[in-house]
Amino acid sequence: MKSKLKKLPLHSWKVHPVAQKGEANKTFVIAIVAVIAIVILTLLLFFGKQFVGKAIFTTSGTPPYSVGIFLSDEDKVIVGTSFEVPVVVNIGKDESSVFGFKLKYDSAHFKAGCDDQMLLPLKDNIIDVDDPDSLLTYWNTSCTTGVIELSLAWLGNPITGEKVIVTIPVTALSTGEGKFEFEYFDVYNLSQEGKPISLKINDATIVVTPLIQCPEGEECCGGTTPIDLLTDDANCGDCGTKCGTNEKCVDSRCVVFSCLNGAVDPPDCSQCLAEHELVAGECTAIDKCADVANPCTKNGDKQCSTDKTTLQMCTYDVKSCLYWSPIQTCAADEICKDSSCQKKPPVEPITIDVISKKTGTAVESPISSGEYTIKVNITPTESLPANHVVIVSVNHGNENKAMVKETKPALIVSNSEVVEFTHKIESAVNISVVVWNGLLSEGFDFKQLVPPKEKSYEIS
Repeated sequence: MKSKLKKLPLHSWKVHPVAQKGEANKTFVIAIVAVIAIVILTLLLFFGKQFVGKAIFTTSGTPPYSVGIFLSDEDKVIVGTSFEVPVVVNIGKDESSVFGFKLKYDSAHFKAGCDDQMLLPLKDNIIDVDDPDSLLTYWNTSCTTGVIELSLAWLGNPITGEKVIVTIPVTALSTGEGKFEFEYFDVYNLSQEGKPISLKINDATIVVTPLIQCPEGEECCGGTTPIDLLTDDANCGDCGTKCGTNEKCVDSRCVVFSCLNGAVDPPDCSQCLAEHELVAGECTAIDKCADVANPCTKNGDKQCSTDKTTLQMCTYDVKSCLYWSPIQTCAADEICKDSSCQKKPPVEPITIDVISKKTGTAVESPISSGEYTIKVNITPTESLPANHVVIVSVNHGNENKAMVKETKPALIVSNSEVVEFTHKIESAVNISVVVWNGLLSEGFDFKQLVPPKEKSYEIS
């Protein structure tokens, strides 16, 4: 049969401090103690469970014969956060399962809960609800703003030594210092007929700090203060990466420093390791890559050279410095584009452009009437001989308005030549270009050297 927790009627005895805070006769409680003492098990079976909650509290290592709230080295919480306050007793070798206390707290800074959840440490660690000899016999709380008054007693499994008896849920309401003070804290000794145990009461003062967030774009490694991962010895290159003894964080790497004068703090070193120098009393990494030509930043990146003839890769040189190194020379019919060698686009042997006098840029049909520069560019796929002739004709409808003939020197493949002149365009125009091996004459073996080209423009 499963046991249930039992609650007795409200008690009427008056609670008061013990030890440093006075003694009084508590007939009702002592009667309970007497009953419990009769039924207590000879063999004490319980297991401790460490309080898990806000890191500012400690639940182990408390002084013998002390009770209360014990802080660790930290005493701060952030406003708006909720946490649990563990109430700890350390009764040395004595035994008890009867407690009572009255706790006053600063309600301007804190709001405390008051429910059955406070008893979880007892239910989890001490009171076995399936054991008829381990029952919560008495449990009473009186909670008002700023005050918690509690009395409890149980059968079997009395505690000894150090234990958390209750945890109080608390929320930080406003910034400032707030106190948790016990008006009394009574613990009764089962091994001495229910006599009060003389204990030192420990109060606590907790500081509520403002909510400060890490600035946008900064790295705070879980805190609120920006951290430079390039130089922070406790967070070198990444949060939580700590440099060892006699190391400093340099450019996100932990670097060992040589302190030949016996010092252990790197800024006091008289000499430094290779690739470091003493600057303003501190060993500093020498920038060995300052004189690298054509430097880069990321190993493995690729780019085209400025003349678009080679593909380059960012890699390390003999000094472990990053630089752009040619890894591929593009073929004669290729060009480096978008970080790769690609086939050159087909080249038109003849191009015709009409260039605005106002803007200096080429225009497309339709165009407005006016004076323009006509520019013809010839890039042959085969070399052209000396004295070849370029003839440019400009026709307005069926009427020839201009014909330009230029005799040119020899031109090799991939090189270009230009014929350029000014012309006034007033109506739709057709521009044609031919390249001959010479001027037409009797007995001359005429030959077109480049496919002819035409281009038309309408007037807007």
